[in-house]
Amino acid sequence: MRRAIETAIFLLLSLLAGALVLAVCTLLIMALFTPERLAVFSSALLDPGTWIGEDFSGSKLIEALSKLTGIFTLIGASIAAVIAWIVSNHRRKEAEGVQFREYMKWSVERFSQPEKTDEQYLEQVFAYMLIRRYAEEAPNLLEPADRKLAKQILELIDEVTTSDT
Repeated sequence: MRRAIETAIFLLLSLLAGALVLAVCTLLIMALFTPERLAVFSSALLDPGTWIGEDFSGSKLIEALSKLTGIFTLIGASIAAVIAWIVSNHRRKEAEGVQFREYMKWSVERFSQPEKTDEQYLEQVFAYMLIRRYAEEAPNLLEPADRKLAKQILELIDEVTTSDT
């Protein structure tokens, strides 16, 4: 369920980003084109003679569209860049969560083993330091629920270790 909500939010943000880029490009078009140029373009769109003519390659519509290809390319590239940036951030956030869960699983496994050798003791110390790092200085992309989990694990380990002494 959470994954579906995240995907829906991601798609909504992608659409909003595309709409924002489209709005900015529309404002640029309005700023760059004089009313006369826009009138030529709109008359080419509305005049049936420009769609079907004896010499279609020389029609007003093709001329008007050929003048706008640079702007259409800029709009498409901008939308693609925004979507790529959003996807990249989403994947980075997901990778951070996966790495966190792997580290926490490893750390908890180290604490569940009774210490026997010096190597296992050092592993427990390292696991404790790793959990403490995530609890106190969690990465920015880590979900709030994962941050809370790291703090709860740290508190539990602190309780267990203080009750043993």
